[in-house]
Amino acid sequence: MLCGVAVLVAYDVILRAFGLQPPQSTSGVSEYSLLFVAMLASPWLVRSRGHVVVTSFFNLAPPVIKPPLERAIYLSCAVVSLLLAAFGFKAGYASFLAGEIDIRSIDMPRWILFSSVGFGFTLIGIEFLVLLWGRGSLYRGEEQQRGIV
Repeated sequence: MLCGVAVLVAYDVILRAFGLQPPQSTSGVSEYSLLFVAMLASPWLVRSRGHVVVTSFFNLAPPVIKPPLERAIYLSCAVVSLLLAAFGFKAGYASFLAGEIDIRSIDMPRWILFSSVGFGFTLIGIEFLVLLWGRGSLYRGEEQQRGIV
């Protein structure tokens, strides 16, 4: 999707540079694609530890506090993610019942947008619950997780 958006935006800019009329759908396709890419990639980023983790406060904590603190962080992240997922699904369902359409350069049923948020945050919440149950850590290196160090 991102490659397609990059090509579409470049095409749009080139047409504008030559004084031609670019497609009107460029901004709509870009906006929708960015939402879908974010919702599809975020759970994988949590699983692969590819997102930003601020460890300064955690590293300053005494060693005895670190395990419960880590679990509290995972629990709070899971709860927030699942609440956002519930909001996304609730708003998507209400939008579906109302027959709402997101009108931009491309008309899109609004429930699809909200449901993608619900779906993405559900998977993010699951990933944080997996971490809560002791399957890996955001704060320990790979060697420590495998018991090498």
